[in-house]
Amino acid sequence: MDYDGSLDEPKENEMNDNESDNQDKGDEILLEHEHNKGKMLSFAILGVALYIQCYIKYLMNQKVRTSICLGWQYVIKTLNTPGESYRMFIMEPDILLKLAKLVMNDYDLHPTRAMHVEEASAMFV
Repeated sequence: MDYDGSLDEPKENEMNDNESDNQDKGDEILLEHEHNKGKMLSFAILGVALYIQCYIKYLMNQKVRTSICLGWQYVIKTLNTPGESYRMFIMEPDILLKLAKLVMNDYDLHPTRAMHVEEASAMFV
């Protein structure tokens, strides 16, 4: 076999075929990417729709909590109302007061003119 150097450079027809194959693969990848974006958008819309449905069904059924009391007065009112302390602070009144006393004695949290230690503990909880 004689070597004529023709293997070194692809023929013009072969180059066009390779370029068209590469372009076809690129188009397929682009179409697949667009299809995946469409799926992700559909999932996002579905998630938002489910969240709105849950919000309407469960969260809008609860009464709006309004009170004329502010700060310390609100904490005292909540601690003195049976069941409200647990619903609001997720702990019983005596536990919240013990927590406030512990923080005040062991960790040097002191009341200020603007806020009692119990109020700060309730806000933290």
